[in-house]
Amino acid sequence: MKQRILYFIDHVYSEMNLDQNCIIHNKDWLSTQFDIRFVVRTNGPTEIRHRANFSIFRMSIFESYERMKDVVWDFRPDILQIFGPLYLGDARRIIKDMAGRCKIIQHYAGGVAEAYWTPDVDVLIVDTVQREAFSHVPRDKMVTRNQCCDIDFFKPIVSDYKFDCIMAGGFYASKGQDIIVDIFKDTPISVLFAGAQKSNTGETTQEFINTINYYNGLKNKKLSACFQDFVHPSKMPDIYNSANVFVWGSRWSIENPITLTNRSVVEAVACGLPFVAFRQTFQNSNFVKDGVNAILVDNDNDFWRSVITLVEDDSFRLKYSQASRQIAIEELDFKKWHDQFYMDLYGSILR
Repeated sequence: MKQRILYFIDHVYSEMNLDQNCIIHNKDWLSTQFDIRFVVRTNGPTEIRHRANFSIFRMSIFESYERMKDVVWDFRPDILQIFGPLYLGDARRIIKDMAGRCKIIQHYAGGVAEAYWTPDVDVLIVDTVQREAFSHVPRDKMVTRNQCCDIDFFKPIVSDYKFDCIMAGGFYASKGQDIIVDIFKDTPISVLFAGAQKSNTGETTQEFINTINYYNGLKNKKLSACFQDFVHPSKMPDIYNSANVFVWGSRWSIENPITLTNRSVVEAVACGLPFVAFRQTFQNSNFVKDGVNAILVDNDNDFWRSVITLVEDDSFRLKYSQASRQIAIEELDFKKWHDQFYMDLYGSILR
């Protein structure tokens, strides 16, 4: 009999968000190794979906906690894996109720480090570059893994470039789309802003409203900006490869004291894009490397100059592009840093 793993995300997800989550955590493959149930809160009605070899319980935000708890208990999981900080939904409550019944894993998924881990959690998973931010977690309760993506899926694709630059990331957590607009407003280049414009609850974020209003309100602007809302993950390789350069606008690290870990950054590296970003944001990144596949700068003028150089100098850009792809192959391979990581982790805690 397969051992049972239940994945629990108690915050609202659209169908496309949920599909993306299943893909990036490779539930299709893991479900061939384990018996998996996926429980998530959504805006829709409570229902059961089946994907590959596992079931998804989409539970309405109006469903009672007791009903949701019963769905978790009835599965009798060997492992309960929580995604997201403890203040979202009933995460802390379900951990407390399941303590002693199974092993409990919490997975860092963005936000401040202090919002993660309680003594009832057996293992906290964090990315390698984030380890220093979790000094409040006992060392024997924490495991680290590399950021990664499917480098056979996210890869360079020959295409006619439609944009000079792309910035991919949802309009929340001050990622700096407005800063990119401000830096290049008087420059005749094209920038694609790809990323969710709405929150998990379906409301347009204030950061998107502010950015689009700022761009539309500029007089005599030369910048050509395109705003692409959240799309299905299967379309993202084409979107990344439609631009020459990946840019990131935030001047400092938002999510933790170490580095930004937005998934789109990893995917863009795998697609062979050169980077321009502010130094403080990626100062300790193991896959955005200054002078190798990225130009990290300290001010807006250097940011502007670096992007223009990469856009106009094909041979210079190709050098950085090839370095990005090589870094992805060596350090970001999904098979090693996701599939093998979880097989080893689950095997060790289920002995």
